[in-house]
Amino acid sequence: MRQVSTALILATGALCACGGTTTHFTQTNLSPVPMHARDPASVQVFMASRPQRPFVEVGIVEAQQSSRYSRDDMRRVVWALREEAARRGCDGLIIVGNNNAVVGGTYKGYGGTSTLKGYRGACIMYKPAWRPAPALRAQPAVAPAAPPANPPEVTPPADDTAAPPANPPEVTPPADDPAAPPADDTAAPPTDDTAAPPAD
Repeated sequence: MRQVSTALILATGALCACGGTTTHFTQTNLSPVPMHARDPASVQVFMASRPQRPFVEVGIVEAQQSSRYSRDDMRRVVWALREEAARRGCDGLIIVGNNNAVVGGTYKGYGGTSTLKGYRGACIMYKPAWRPAPALRAQPAVAPAAPPANPPEVTPPADDTAAPPANPPEVTPPADDPAAPPADDTAAPPTDDTAAPPAD
């Protein structure tokens, strides 16, 4: 009984090991910019449409169920394709078709075949002039400095020009004041000695 249980555990482990999805990458062209691994969610996926920006196809990405025992559905296989593209640093992934494979066979009426589901896509990199601008990081808000507990008193400077002097000096006009009217000696009538009658 123990031997049967051990064999069952080993068979179950073999089935689990054969499950999942296998991916491959084949380079086709040089990238116009350096490629770095990224988040799979940042890789743009295209199927029925194509990118509107100029790009270069730099490789072929393939994903396929590892064996007939794989439980990965189409969604999981496509995600594995996207993960491989992200690991290679692709900007986008254009899915060009399926990558199915028929495995198995029959012998004297025994056995059977199964189809391994898979997909193939083109890894693309956008040209430098059309690459999206990097997202700007938000700067942390800086709290204003707190005022001092005992701020020093500020005394305004004395404005001497605003207040009049206490004892203003007396202003004496000059002796020759051009503003005073000149003396008019011609106003007095001249003495006429001829008007007096001569003494008799």
